Amino acid sequence: MYSVRMSITGSPIGSGILGNADTYDTSPKLAKGKDGSIMLAWQVGSGENLFGTDGAPVRLVVARQWNGSQWSVFDTIPVAQSKMFQWDFTVHDGQNAMLALAKDTQGDLSTGNDWEIFTIKQANGVWGSVQQLTTNGIMEYGVNAAYTFDGTPVVTWMRDTSIIGSYGAVSASQEIWIPKAGMGFFNNSLAVGKDTMVLMWNEGTSAVMSMSSVAQRKWSVPKFAHFTTDIQRSLSAQFATNGSLHIGYQQSPYNMLPNQFSDSGSLQLISIEKVSSPLGVSAPKEYTPKQFALLNAYPNPFNASATIKFVLPKQAYSVLTVTNILGREVARLVDGVTAEGEHTVVFNADRFASGVYFYTLRSGNIAQTKKIMLVK
Repeated sequence: MYSVRMSITGSPIGSGILGNADTYDTSPKLAKGKDGSIMLAWQVGSGENLFGTDGAPVRLVVARQWNGSQWSVFDTIPVAQSKMFQWDFTVHDGQNAMLALAKDTQGDLSTGNDWEIFTIKQANGVWGSVQQLTTNGIMEYGVNAAYTFDGTPVVTWMRDTSIIGSYGAVSASQEIWIPKAGMGFFNNSLAVGKDTMVLMWNEGTSAVMSMSSVAQRKWSVPKFAHFTTDIQRSLSAQFATNGSLHIGYQQSPYNMLPNQFSDSGSLQLISIEKVSSPLGVSAPKEYTPKQFALLNAYPNPFNASATIKFVLPKQAYSVLTVTNILGREVARLVDGVTAEGEHTVVFNADRFASGVYFYTLRSGNIAQTKKIMLVK
């Protein structure tokens, strides 16, 4: 998978290959935080099944700390996913992000009684466990994720092909309904401004919207944002920093012949001014690590080299070693006084045999060990 960042003039200023040649890397999602931090998420699998099965699950990977030319940190989410039919990604700042997943828990592509919504949150740079939001026995899908300006996570999704639900967590979970929502299927979009949230979806051939204040989280009765006899598809909504709402969509003429649609169409943009208060964007914040951490190696399994990252809350003498399954040290990647902050090293395993290895970080009176698998 390629990562390309564009300048204002449209020329590429950074590009490269992310992922591993032996894996199926797909569905990249780029997100920008309220402080200007940029992260890129994508899913990795064997290619046997796009959504992941129990026997061949997929994993989610997040690249962060863009330095203007490349990503310096890669997080592989520890929990493998299966039956993950749709997901979204949002960033609050350089240390807080969230993944929202819509999963067919039985993997049978049934009518939807077992489709549920899950989240995985990153807090202070550390990814947590999977949290299940819904247990309704009703079809839940078309998930979107966003953060409010103060860092409150919001997740929206379609319920049973007719109602859009909203989830926001402040001190407790809260689910909010939108009245009279239409048949939006997967085609819906969530935009969160400084003090206003907007949901967009398709209803028939038209684009429909509902609004809510961030503080009250009470959604308005839906109204048409654009009404036409043409087909509206691929809706996307986003707030500008001045509070204007930009709505993009594909419009295709409806062919009146039975069971036929036109392949032609055009991209359309609607801009609505002063929907939310202006939102300034500051430069990405520097952060001081608060805890010792040995992060997951990437990729894992690997077949040639793997990247290992670790975080030190303060400067200390540190040793990072790799041992085989017999406990014999085969590589010493770090050995000396190491500054506080996040560090990245590469374990080159060209001369080693396939198998299980362990990498251990010792710093001060703290030690942590993780497993990595070499497959050739």
